Amino acid sequence: MAASYQGRFVTGFFFATMLAVALVPGSGINQASAQRAATTTPDSLFVALLANGDSLVEYDVLIAQPSAKSVTVQLFGTHINDLIVTDFDDNILDFSPGQNPGEVTISPAGAKGARISYTTPDLVGKDRNVWTFMLESPIGFSVKMPSGSVVIDYGDAMPSIILVGDQTLLTFQAGAKQVKYVIGVVGTEERANITIKLVETTIKETEASYPGIVLAETKDLLAKAVAAKEAGNFAEAERMAAQANDAAKTTAREFGEAGDAVESAKAEVERAAGQGRDVTQARALLEQADAQFAAGSYSQAQNTAGRAVAAIGQAPQFPVTLAAGIGAAVAVAAAAAGALFVLRKRKRQPQAKEAYRRPAPAAVPEQADNDDDDDDVAEPALEIPADDAPPPSSLEQQQQQQLQQPGEPVQEEVAAKPAEIVPDSHTDRGLLGRIVARIFEEKPHLRQEDRNVLQFLAENEGAAFESEVRTKFQLPKTTVWRLVKRLEREELVEIRKAGGQNLIKLRFEGRQP
Repeated sequence: MAASYQGRFVTGFFFATMLAVALVPGSGINQASAQRAATTTPDSLFVALLANGDSLVEYDVLIAQPSAKSVTVQLFGTHINDLIVTDFDDNILDFSPGQNPGEVTISPAGAKGARISYTTPDLVGKDRNVWTFMLESPIGFSVKMPSGSVVIDYGDAMPSIILVGDQTLLTFQAGAKQVKYVIGVVGTEERANITIKLVETTIKETEASYPGIVLAETKDLLAKAVAAKEAGNFAEAERMAAQANDAAKTTAREFGEAGDAVESAKAEVERAAGQGRDVTQARALLEQADAQFAAGSYSQAQNTAGRAVAAIGQAPQFPVTLAAGIGAAVAVAAAAAGALFVLRKRKRQPQAKEAYRRPAPAAVPEQADNDDDDDDVAEPALEIPADDAPPPSSLEQQQQQQLQQPGEPVQEEVAAKPAEIVPDSHTDRGLLGRIVARIFEEKPHLRQEDRNVLQFLAENEGAAFESEVRTKFQLPKTTVWRLVKRLEREELVEIRKAGGQNLIKLRFEGRQP
């Protein structure tokens, strides 16, 4: 059962906060509610603040008695919309509104835990451009800020801060928390000061997290913001500072992506070099990518790294060169052997019966000076009748065949070796990227976070562990799990077990780029 229901909300933040406290022992909630709450234990909590002021809540609870007929969970807020309850294996659980506003009664059906997802407008209050998020939680939780928002007050407890694309992820300890933030330009001196201070903090944190990063654009915009503030143009100062903050986030993302791309390209080129392929141009491009990266041109460095991989020679250079050298050496050796054989024929005297005599040195071509047959010329030759002359040795036969059909074995070897192509991983990334772009066109309803994960899979050769997705986007496991299950229902990914972990694999069968 999936339903939406709403309750009356009159007393604002105080009431929403008290609802959250229902999960805390000794919070003053009546004994019956405490007993109901005691049947579940909070496991994780994630809140995403939306641009319209609503909050997306994803809440995991552990069920103490899976065989119980029902358990009641107190939610955060009273206006509960788009409610979905599943077990940890994504099986839908039946539920109904509880007796009190903001409660949900769940039928466990043997499930050891429940994942509760919903939206509510009750956690954010608005005072013109300044919005305030308030929540009291019995466990630590994370809050993802809206895109383009700027926090102006973290309250009494400073959270850990992580930049995720153009959004900020705040992680709090358990307790009552408050965050004030703005969306848009306020245009006051106080707001300009706060925004500039935020940029300065962002620069310090970014440089600490990404040693060696070049934030030239960010610092230039910050200098312009400070100049605008000193000139009394507070709105312009605020805008410039906001741009500087966005530039820092963008540069940090590009720094990481470019670094990964350059390192991956170097590994591809070295692997190709080990295969004997021509990597001269590829290495030159990698040097260019390194220079661009050092200068802070991260997007250019990433593109150049891709070009370096594409510039790897299509066919092995070493086997062809070696084959040509062998062919030339064989031809020279065959010519020398032929000349020596003719010379021996001419030197034979049937009437000479003495066993040995030393002939004059044979006129062997200069090219054969380094050939092993020179030893035959220098050693005493056994004179035997022409009729008793032994047939050419197997080596001489092979040399004569090489002389009669020069180069054919070399051609056969080269022809038999399949033509090398661009490394599979590079080809796969380009192909999968085009397939994902086609998916975006075919499924415009996909959420932005779904699109980000699909793009991430394409960049990682079509597969990644669930833990890698969590790390990449700094999301809790419940959020990633629900996101992946959405993509699975869309038949865009499949989930496999690998080493006890969930491997998420992009499904591209039957799709054309």
